Parts: sequence; C-alpha cells; structure tokens
Amino acid sequence: MNLKKEPLFPQSAGAASDAGHVCGHDPYRLCRPAEQLPRPCRALDAGIRAHKRTGRQQCFVTRETFKCGECGKATSFEVFRVPEYTRNGQPALSRNVKYSDGTMVDGVGKGDTMDGIPGKDATYTGYHYTKAVCETCGGINTNMSKSEYGYLKNVYWLYDCAAAFTQELDETVSYEYTDDTYHTITTKGGTYCAFCYGTNHTVSRKLERHSMVTEVLPQPANGRFATVEKCSLCDYARYDYTAAKVVIAELLRRGGRQPHTITVSDLSEAGVRTSIRYGNSAESCTMTSAPNYTEEGQYMVYYEITYTCDGVDMTENGVANVWLRDDTTDENGNCDCGCSNPNCGCQNKNCNGNCCTDKGCGENHHFILLDRTKAGCITLGYDRYLCTECGKIEKRDYVDSLGHAWQSIVIRDATCETDGKQLEFCSRCGEMKQTATPKGEHSYEVYTVAATCTSPGYTVRECSACGDRHIEDITAALPHNYESHVIAATCEGGGKTIHRCDGCGSSFVTDYTDALGHSWDEGTLVTNATCTGEGVMEYRCTRCGYHRLDADPADGHIPRRSCYLHGAPALHPVRRCAGKRPGTRLQERSDCTHLHRDGLHHQHLLPVRRH
Repeated sequence: MNLKKEPLFPQSAGAASDAGHVCGHDPYRLCRPAEQLPRPCRALDAGIRAHKRTGRQQCFVTRETFKCGECGKATSFEVFRVPEYTRNGQPALSRNVKYSDGTMVDGVGKGDTMDGIPGKDATYTGYHYTKAVCETCGGINTNMSKSEYGYLKNVYWLYDCAAAFTQELDETVSYEYTDDTYHTITTKGGTYCAFCYGTNHTVSRKLERHSMVTEVLPQPANGRFATVEKCSLCDYARYDYTAAKVVIAELLRRGGRQPHTITVSDLSEAGVRTSIRYGNSAESCTMTSAPNYTEEGQYMVYYEITYTCDGVDMTENGVANVWLRDDTTDENGNCDCGCSNPNCGCQNKNCNGNCCTDKGCGENHHFILLDRTKAGCITLGYDRYLCTECGKIEKRDYVDSLGHAWQSIVIRDATCETDGKQLEFCSRCGEMKQTATPKGEHSYEVYTVAATCTSPGYTVRECSACGDRHIEDITAALPHNYESHVIAATCEGGGKTIHRCDGCGSSFVTDYTDALGHSWDEGTLVTNATCTGEGVMEYRCTRCGYHRLDADPADGHIPRRSCYLHGAPALHPVRRCAGKRPGTRLQERSDCTHLHRDGLHHQHLLPVRRH
C-alpha cells in the first residue's frame, strides 16, 4: 500500500454538512444532517491535537492507494480518520456495531455507538472511524467489497488502530506536599495513535519520602544562623536556628591604677565559632585582643566579629567606647582618701585623710558648688561643695540611683519545641544578662481529607513548626459506586457484565453468558464437483460476517445406460462422466418411468437453488 501523509489539519478537511444537505460524492460533506452525525466525527481529543475553526471540527486526512470497485483502477484515495471514543471504553464492534450511523455488521440491524465527549465521559477504544473517497471517480468507500453495507454510502466504518502506529506520550511528573514525611508524586502519560491521534491518558500517584537537602543561611540582623532543610522536589521546608551573638559592653571606669578595656561576652550556641579582631579604625581591625587604657580619657575601640557555622561565614562590625576618669571615689561614689567621712568629696588621693580636719571654720563654712555627679544605674548622684575658707569639700543633695536601662536582643525565637533566648544589656552602664523565654503554643493548620470508597475521611490538625499532628472527626468510608457495563456475547466469545466503581476503579464480573455460535446461511456454490474433483461451498455467518469454505464430494463416474420403454435398443446417455453443467446437480428420481436394463432410473439434471 502506498501511503502519503498530508498536513494534519488541511483547509478543506471538514466533516460536517449543513442540515438537510444531499452531497452526492462530495468527500467533505456528509449526506446526513449535522445533528445526526456520529459524535466521533465532531469531537476529537482535546488533549492531543484538538483544533476547532469557526465551528468546524477537523478530521485527520491521508492519501493512500487502493483499487476502486467502481472505476476498476488502482488509484489514490483521500482517507478521513476520526478516533473512536465511547462511554464504556469498549469499541462499538464489541456490540456488533460497525458503522457510524449505528448499522451493525450484518448491514441490517441498528445498535448503539455509545459515543461520548473525550476527556469528560468517553475514552479512546483503540479503534477509529474511517471513510475513503476515490480521487478518480469520487466513489465513497469503493475500496471496500461491494457486498459491504458502507459501499457507496457516505458513512464511516470502524477499523482497529494498528499497534505499529502507537506512540508514547511525554511523561510529566509533579510533586505535591503531603505531610512532614511524604510528598505525592503524580505521573501523567499515556499513549496515542499516530494515525488518528486517539489518546489514552494515564495518571498514577504514589507517596515518597522527602528528598531533603540542608542549607545554612546567615541572618546577621537577627544574630543567628538559619539551618534550612528543604525537599529538593516539593515546596516543603523546616527551619532551625543557631544563635551567633557576641556582646561588647562599653566601659565607664576610673583610671590611673590598672589597665581597662571593653568587656566581651560570647553568647553563641554550640556549633558556632567566633573570631574577633580589634583596631583603632574600622579599616584596620587586625589585633586579636582589645587595647587597654590607663589614662583618663575617652577611647573608641573598633571590632570585626566573624561567625562561622557549618562552613558558612557572616561578619559583624561595630565600635565600643571606653571612658576613664581620674578620681578617688570607689565604685559606690564614696571617697577613698582615707578620712572615713561618707560625705567627703575631696577626691584627693594624696590627702591621707587630712581633708576633713577642722581648719578654723568650725561649723561656719562658706560652701560654694564645686561640681555635680549624675546618678548612675546603681550609684547615687550628688553635688560637691567647696568651702572657700578652709578648702573642705562635702557631698550633698544626693539623688537616688536610676536603675538599669535594659534593652533586649532576641537571640532565638521561642517555638513549640524549644525555649527562646534573649540578651538584655543596660544602655547606660553596659551590664548584661541572658534570659530564656518559655516555649510557645503550637501553630496548627487544619485541613480536611474527604472520605472515599477505599478510605475514611478525617480532619488533620498539624503544627507548621514541629509537625505535631492530630486526626479528628473521622467519617466512615463511602460505599462503592458501581456502574454496570454489559459486554454482549458474540459468535466466538461469551458475554458478561462488568461492575466498575467510578471512585476507585475496583470491579467484579457477573452474568457470564456462553458464546452464541455462528449462524450460517444456506451456503453459496463456489465450484461444482466433478467425477474426480471436489466442489467448494461458501457459508457466511449472518451475525458477524465470518465465512468458511466446505468441500462438496466428487460425484464419481456413471456408465451410459439404455431405456427399453423408448424402443429397442434406444439408449439415453446421462453424460455424467463429462460433468454437470454449471448451476445444476444430478438427482436420481424414483418416479421416473424410464427404466434401464440394469433396473436403475435416470439421473436427472436439476437447477441448483442459489442463496
């Protein structure tokens, strides 16, 4: 067969006609009104090559070479093909329906094509409807036998799709989060016929464990590293946090006795390595230890802190101040000169306690305000007064301490699994402390799983932070929704009824029936028997069209005989040795009055009844 493929959607390849049109042998129009067309001619598979243009549905057209029964030539035929989709997924031929107008195999009876809408209520059967038009004489379906019902009729007839033209659809795989352990893999694929583009879609789903990968993300603004474990296939992720925080407190001290510098507290959690460099400017942080100061004054200490967690670094830069003042008061503001007077304010480390001895003023000092000391977080504020006569200095007008001005930095947020951690430090004096915050409440997300015929329904409450899961409101599984699909018995195959659940696909079979057996006609003579050769009879099944050939036994030789009643010795040759005439058969009749010498009757030639 010479096969030439044409473009998939030729401009002239329509299948529908105007209502009431009688088209003769126009290959692009049907002889029946549009509303009577078989649905396979109007609805193609939307998933593969569906194409609509101003209300006209396209067929798939090829040009092939056949012998035409009308013009008698081996010539080119234009062939139209449309895939068959039925509501039960079984081809119409399983119900002995062969033609698109419902005509059965015998060309007489009518049946149901059970056509449907592809993708909604019908599936591809592995068959297609086809119609061929001779491009020489315009005869429709003249590549068929003249005895076929569809010969010279503008109908489509059903034909199976050859396995050689079956192609695989490209598979698509998607991943959808199910829970903290599994995701659902959905694989979509199928097969299609490259000749008619009829398509069978397949969808499979299965649970698979998450494919987790770990990534460490620095979060310097929050003073921590975030360890993110996420599935490389779906959108599931879980987070853990590791504190990475060094607190550097500024210093306010009296100088002159020992070196002073900033205070460093590393509050980082296990798994974090810290490295601190100091310097006198932001661009030169190269020292491994902070500089010390002894002289009165204000100093700026620059620092650069590098945090490392699982090979990931982040850097923090800053500056801290060191204030040193030269006085003789202790940390509580008491004079340390040795006079033992709690109100002494001489602040002279060399007075040896002589500052508070009476120098002649007695109780009549002439005090003037010398200076004021502000209250601290835990120290009193006061004013110092100087006697202009004797030089005595006293502290007066005490002000209560202010208390710490705490500021909080969250190191780790509290979750439903772990306590939180925060750092509190005083913005005035630099004192710091670490506190823990209690665990938080679960953050539940609620979703409902509907009941099916294979599993119960339930409501799931799942914590988005820790995965704590509760199942509530369990409902019973639904009953199966079985639909019955009757497969009629054929001549060679038995019938049965398949009950299939639309929900889960489970099925069972009942009502088996035996095969009908062939219904043979009376037979047609193909070749006469001769004296030495067998004849041939053809028998055809009136139900399915199957045919068989049977042998007619050879007749054998019969000698010539004479009849006494016609005169002696009148001979009546029967000529059986020469064979019978076409269309006749020999029969010995007992009512014949012509007797032979051997007492036998004539063998008469009788016409054969044709069926």
